[in-house]
This record gives sequence, structure tokens and C-alpha cells, in this order.
Amino acid sequence: MLVHDHSSAAPGPRRSPVPAQPHHPIPSATTMSPSGGRLNELETALALMTDGRDVICEGEAGMGAHTMRRAVAERARALGRFVATAATVTTSPDLPRTVIVDDLDQLSVSEVDAVRAARAQGARLIASRRPPRPFSHHQGREAEDLVRDAVVITLAPLTQEQNQMLLDELRRSGTLTRSLCTAECDWIWVTSGGIPSLATALARDLQEAPIAEGVLSRLSRRTVIAAADIIASLPLPLQRLAAQLVPLVGVDMDRLARTFNPTELGLLLETGVISEHSGLLCVPPPLRAALQLLDGAEVQPLTRSVIADICTSVRISAKCLETELDLAASALAADPVLRAAVPESAHRAVLRVAMWLARRRGDIDEAAALGRRLLALLGDAPDAGALIVAQGVPDALASYAAHFVDDPDLSDGLTGSWNWAWLQCLQLPLTGSVPGAEDVCLRVADVLAAPESAYARALARTVHAAALLDEGNLDEAAAEAAEVLADEKAGHIAALRAHLVLVAVGAARLEPDLVEARCRRLAAAAHAATALPGLGGDLARRQAVDALLTATLACASVGIQPPDDVDTAIEMLALRALRLSDAAAVVRTTVAQFVSAITRRDEEEMSGLLRHLRQERHTDLTAWVLAEIEDNELPPLGIASGRFVRSGIALMWMQSRAMQEGIEELRLTLLKRGVADTALGGLLVTFLACVDGTADAEQVRIAATHELREGTGPRALQLAIAGLSATDPVVLTTAAQAFLDQGAPDLAQRMLDALAPLVAGDVARERELRAVQRATRTSLRVQEDATEPLTLREREIARLAAEGLRNREIARRLFVSVRTVESHLYRAMRKLNVTRVELRRLADRGDSLLE
Repeated sequence: MLVHDHSSAAPGPRRSPVPAQPHHPIPSATTMSPSGGRLNELETALALMTDGRDVICEGEAGMGAHTMRRAVAERARALGRFVATAATVTTSPDLPRTVIVDDLDQLSVSEVDAVRAARAQGARLIASRRPPRPFSHHQGREAEDLVRDAVVITLAPLTQEQNQMLLDELRRSGTLTRSLCTAECDWIWVTSGGIPSLATALARDLQEAPIAEGVLSRLSRRTVIAAADIIASLPLPLQRLAAQLVPLVGVDMDRLARTFNPTELGLLLETGVISEHSGLLCVPPPLRAALQLLDGAEVQPLTRSVIADICTSVRISAKCLETELDLAASALAADPVLRAAVPESAHRAVLRVAMWLARRRGDIDEAAALGRRLLALLGDAPDAGALIVAQGVPDALASYAAHFVDDPDLSDGLTGSWNWAWLQCLQLPLTGSVPGAEDVCLRVADVLAAPESAYARALARTVHAAALLDEGNLDEAAAEAAEVLADEKAGHIAALRAHLVLVAVGAARLEPDLVEARCRRLAAAAHAATALPGLGGDLARRQAVDALLTATLACASVGIQPPDDVDTAIEMLALRALRLSDAAAVVRTTVAQFVSAITRRDEEEMSGLLRHLRQERHTDLTAWVLAEIEDNELPPLGIASGRFVRSGIALMWMQSRAMQEGIEELRLTLLKRGVADTALGGLLVTFLACVDGTADAEQVRIAATHELREGTGPRALQLAIAGLSATDPVVLTTAAQAFLDQGAPDLAQRMLDALAPLVAGDVARERELRAVQRATRTSLRVQEDATEPLTLREREIARLAAEGLRNREIARRLFVSVRTVESHLYRAMRKLNVTRVELRRLADRGDSLLE
């Protein structure tokens, strides 16, 4: 919010003395009309009015001036003021207590005169207007003296906090009927560009959107019309400039300033239609859609020259960004004039680099399409890498390494430094083992010059550390990672990966304090890496997202929440990905937030994030996560290779679900691959052995050596082991309470059953136990009386089946297999104890079981 006091710059008309006004507190925002997220601006305007000042709220179309005027009027009345417009002010019974609320741009000459006369008699003015236009000759001239003596409050795009306030207001007013998760709120804020009218339209879109892949990229007619209204309010020169810039979203602003007029760019930036983030051009998607509908919105010569400049930059390995490469590849496919102007060698270079970058971010379909286009250009020339990408199969790292012996230049004539970027695009495991991964790093290192050669060798060492971790050699993996961190020439990418290996080692050993400390260092390394310039910084950001996602899983697997540093770094990367429409990074950050919500047992946030994940565009990680949640066969995924990730997911769900289900579900957890080989898995084995009466002293001793956090699932298991093995009533009581706190009444009852013979006849001890016993019985009764809850997927499929859709239609709509539909529908009907026909009756009567 910008506040400009114009009263000292030029005196306004003389005023009659204003009678002293009694001070009234500003009414609570919760009892008044919504402010459009601008509560601070509203309170500032009312405070200035109380002090006898006039206020002009200045903002572009869509910035919420109408909402502000409505809120000002209502709250001014609550303060005991008379509220009038310019047309009705002459009828006001008490001008010194009157507030004129109107839009200056809509006033006639006579209405301006009426406002001027009323102000001379003590009336206050709180009005809105659009900023002065450099291309307009008559805008607001009649009311210039009204503005000259007023305080101007600029209505800028909403901040993240203001956007949340707007959404809260929409929820209170009934416009939104469900709560939104963090990712959904951020999506609305970034996609709207902070423009309140667009944020409101997008919130409605989100509420009405079906749960289907890619639905968030399809804007409603309502939202596009709201965006078109904003565009229509701009002068024609700015409209035309904005239309030329739409194909250049993600381009470096310095590059644009070398082609377009910097002054005109600055004027357009002031409108909020375009913005700059991290030096890159951003245009909110609704405004892009509206601009693309303008007459004559085809590619213009200036736009084409910027893309040609990008192609040349790629060809000579000059500074170029991932976003620039992506749009250049798309433009070359769509624009024959551009293809004719760009040499074929530059065309091949752009396709090759864009292909590998798409592969790196997990956009397999886009990468395959680029690979096929590259192969078509190459003709009969061999290219093993492009062939693999075009087929959509995993990287053959061993083959790549062997290929380097014969042809170390895989870059179509690009300089050798491209090979370092290419290496970072490969599916190199973070915490697992893939044949050929270390070898290809070393082969690339041999053809690079310093300092990139040292970076590649350090990367090879982190790949080796990840393989050691996967083999269970924790000490060697930690030592290798520590040596990389001690190497001043290792570089940011290797440092990120080394920190993650140490996080994983701490998690495998069940050392939550170490995991938390290492996660903080990882977050700091992520900030350092993402500050790198150019394509190197883009690739570092992708590495950081993957590392932070895996770190959240490590935290969840030992029962702790990720440190604030990690959550902050993830949110920063999430917002950047949203601004640049980077669906792959958005999915990764959403998954990280989902894991974090699981550790907090925040069911509402988990449900919202899962819904948001299903509505995002498909990537390899989307498919993998949904398959994991739905217990389907897992597709290949580089980030998820290795038993650390597989066992970590099992342990996370053990604590968030299996412990609540009881002993039998915990036994099933042990059957998951890799769980028994972890320290937490060992703790679970010992607990179950204590329950069965088969635990030995060595198992119990090892369980006691872990320094675990109070209030976590692992600590509850440790207490239970100690109490059961020593038949200690005090420890068993503590364990029962710990299980209750974890939402596991069945396990708490097991502890109470073991306690019963130990405290029999001890009146004082039995009295102490009554509170725990009552709480446990209550929790068990609630669990037994309630219908077994449907999972999100079961409820979704049951609802579609109730609408009359056949299994094959449901599978097609939800992008799952028919077998998955049949399995979930069977479980849903079993839980509800209904047939398929009876499902329809539940839906017809609006039964809450299907909501």
C-alpha cells in the first residue's frame, strides 16, 4: 500500500472550520462488508477521514476500488457519518458529518462542482479513480483540484497475506463453501497476479472444478471475461505491447529491454498486467488468455526477434534460461516464419537442450515430443540419447557413459560446458543406486574444463554415496558425503546432494535431532544453489526441489515435522514455480507440502493438497504419488529410486495410519520392502515381539539407545517396549497416554491390559489410571460406533458410481485403471454395506457419507 499526501504540494480550496469530531473506533472487519483483502487500506482511509483528511484510492481496473467504496460507505455509517455520492450530497442534512463516496472517473462537471462545494462546508471525500494515463488527454481533468489536496492510497496487487484475507472474506460471505489448502491459496494468488477481481473468479473456478488431471489450466469463461475487462481499460498502445509480450513470458527482462522500449515496458509494469519476478517477465494466465483473444495478437516482428536471439544464444552457449529455451522450442514448432529465419543448427540445438530440460523436470510426454522432432531434423544421423528420450523410457546411464568414449560431444556442436548442464539433466539417483550413474559423471568430468570438471567429479562422489546408502553402508555413505562437503571445489549441486545423504543417514538411524540439524543445513544449501544465475541456477532449483522433497520424507519417517527452514525454502520454490507456470516443480512442492501435512496429521490440508495434486498437469511424479496412494504398480521415477524412499514412505504411513488401525496393521507394515532394515523398523519389530512376549534383552537394549522426541510415534513405541519388557506400571501408563496422543487407542488399550494385573489392589494407582482409561474407552467407542471411513479415492469413485457412471467411464475420467476402480468401489460398498443400486439412493438423498 502506497500512501501519498498531496496537501503540501499544492493548496486546495479554502475550507470552513471543521467542527471537532468525536473519535469512534473502526468497526471490526468481521461484522462489515468485505474489504477485498484491503483491510489495512480501508482502516487507513477511515483514520484519515476521522482526522479531517480527504482520501483518493487510486487503482487500475480489477484492483477492487468498487469493493473498497462499498466497505468505506458501510463502515463510515457505523462511525455515525452520513454517506452520500456526488449526485446526492446536496441533500445531506449535516455536511460536516458527511462522507462523499464515489468514483471520480464517473463524475460529470456538475457533480464535481457539487463535491467541491460540499468539501468547502466540511464534508469529507473518500473516492476512487484510475491512475492518470499518459495516452489520455481528458481523464479526470475536471476533478484535479479534488485530488490535489487529498491523500492518495495506491491500490497495488494484493500481497500473499492480503490474498488470504480476501479468501477468508469470500468464505465468510458464503461465496466459497469449502476451505482451501495452502497450495490452492498460493495458486489463486499467483495465477491472479494479486488482482482481486481475478482472485475472486479463480476461487470460484477452483471450487467448481472437477477432480481431473490438468483442470487448473482450463480457465472459465467468467475468469477470462474478468481479465478482458482489465485489458480493455488500458490505452490501446499498452494493449498492443502486452499482446506482443505474451509469447515471451519467462524471458529475461534485460533481454526484452534490448528489443522493446524500456519506457513503454515501465508503463505497462505499473498497470500490474505484466510483472517481473527474479528478473523474468511474468503475465498472470487469465490476462494471457484475454490478450491472446485480441485482434492481431499473432506473433509480431519484435517478438520474433527476441526468440531468434534466444536461439542464437543457445547455439553459442551464451547466457540462456530454461524458460527461454522452452518458449523458443514451442515458437519454432508453431511459427514457420521463425523457423525459416533460424539456422537449422540453432534449431537442432534448441530442441536438444529443451528436450533434456523437459526430461529433467519430469515432463516425459513433452520431452518425448521434442525428441521426435529432433530425430526428424537429424534424419539418418544417429543419436542414442534422443532416441531414448523420444521413446519415454528411463535413461540408459551405462550406455551414455560408453557413448562418451566414442563421441564426447553430445551437444550438436555446442561448447563443452553444455555437457555439465546435460549431466545435471540425467536421472541421477539422490538416495539410490542406478548402474552407470557414477561412470557417466566421471566420463563427463574428463571432457570438462575447470571448475566444471571438479563439479562433475564431486557429483560422482555423491552418486557413490547414494549407492552406499542404498546398500545399507551408512557409515561409508556418511563419510563420503562429509568429504564432499569439505571439498571447496565441489560446487553447489554436489553440496545439496551430500547434505541430503546425511539427512537420509540420520533418518535410517532414527536420529531425529541429527535429521533436523542436517535439514537446516540442506535448506541453507538450497538457498545458496538457487541464487546461481542463468541455466545453472534453473537446474540447481530443480535439484533443490527434489532434495527438499526427499528431506520432508526423511523427517516424516522419524516422526518429526520438517524444520521451518525447509518449509520456507519449499514455499519460496513453489511460488516461483507458480509464477512461471512450471507444473513439474509445482507438483514436487505440492507433494512436499503433502508429506509435511501428514506429519502434522492435518487431515483437511492433506485432503486439499491431494485434490490439488490430482488437478495439476500430469508429470512422472504425479503418476508415481497417486499410484503409491492407491496401492497400484509404481511407474519408474528417478527421484524415488532406492530403498530409503520406499521404506520411508512405508514408515511415514505406519505412523500416520497403521498405528491408528492397531497391531495387525503394524504387522503388515513390516512386510513392506526395506522397513525391517531401518532403525525405526527395528523398533517396530521389538515392540511387536514385546506384545507377543518373544523379545530378547538385546532387542530391548538397542531400543532404549535411541534419543527420540516426546510426542512422536517412535517415542510411543519406545516407551511401550520399556514398559512391557520391565513390567513397569509408571512407564506403561506413560506409553498408554503417548499412544492416545498419537490417535492410537487400540495400542493404548494394550498398555492398559498389561497394566491391569500390576496395579490390582493398589487403590491409589488405580485412581491415577482412571482418566487414561476413560479417554481410551471413549476413543475406542467412537472408533467402533462410527462407520469405517471411506478414503478420498473410495468416496470419489463411489460418488461417480452413484451418478450412474460405469467403471470404464470412471477410470477414464480419473486417469486410473479399471482394476483400480473396481478395487476401490468394492471396498467403498463393503464399508457402507450397500449395493451399487443402493449407492444411487444414498446420492439421491444427499447422504453425507458420499460428501
